[in-house]
Amino acid sequence: MWVFEVAARRRALGSLLRAGLGLGLLSGLAACGDPDIRRGDDALGMGRYAEAIGAYESARQRLPAQATPVERLASAHRSLAMSLMEQGKCDEARPHFSIAESLTRPVLVDYQQLYECDVARSVSKEAQVEDLRRLVAMGDRRATVLRKLMNHELDLGRDEDAVSRLEDLDRRSHLTLDERRRLAEVLLRLNRRDQAWSHLKATVESEPHDPINRLKLAELAEERGEAVIARDIYEKMTAEYPQNPLTWLRLAEFRRRQGDTAGAADAQGRADSLRTGKVPPPQEMRPLKKSRR
Repeated sequence: MWVFEVAARRRALGSLLRAGLGLGLLSGLAACGDPDIRRGDDALGMGRYAEAIGAYESARQRLPAQATPVERLASAHRSLAMSLMEQGKCDEARPHFSIAESLTRPVLVDYQQLYECDVARSVSKEAQVEDLRRLVAMGDRRATVLRKLMNHELDLGRDEDAVSRLEDLDRRSHLTLDERRRLAEVLLRLNRRDQAWSHLKATVESEPHDPINRLKLAELAEERGEAVIARDIYEKMTAEYPQNPLTWLRLAEFRRRQGDTAGAADAQGRADSLRTGKVPPPQEMRPLKKSRR
């Protein structure tokens, strides 16, 4: 779809330039008698962008600064860049956008189209991240841009950069459960445990039977002073996995920290009994590592 948008923009630009030339609306009318400028105008209006660039550059080298057709030269570079993108030649288009930017000002839509061109030809995630970072730096705060950038950075292991997008994205769009799951893991790895809480809690609510994340949530809850939540998780897990020593060990440790000596001794006894093999443990909790104690 982006190809049609590029073509439409290029046709509109050509029409505008031809109309402007006919009505005398373009800047630098005083220099219109210059043969290079006339040649550049004709070529630009006919879609011969490389020829237009050459003619305008020739005039630029001879004429005083105030008579230089800078805007038209930038338009020729942008038009040539769009023409190249239609052919899938994104890398060849990129320098022309840079030249146009140096002549006039950055134009966000140029780099939005360049990013779409890169996506269409399946460039690497590293290259897409550079495109997306530029869009964000230029003020593009669309949720689609922020989401794609954050997820690419997560895929590339750029955790700090990815997390920096979180607040901006959260204001503009609801995070998906998969994003919350990934962010909870990353934030815990970065030791940003307070930030991880809401994402981990949402993950557990969506996947209530995941033992690993439930144990992580119980640990975070206790750290936050929400012992009731932690106790509920540990006790429910011993009921669900009564033959697994780790659940009883975690409960024993929790009760010990909470000052429940008798309760801790009872849970510790159950854990020790299971670990010594008196009651053969089943395999419900295979993802959990066995205790080394």
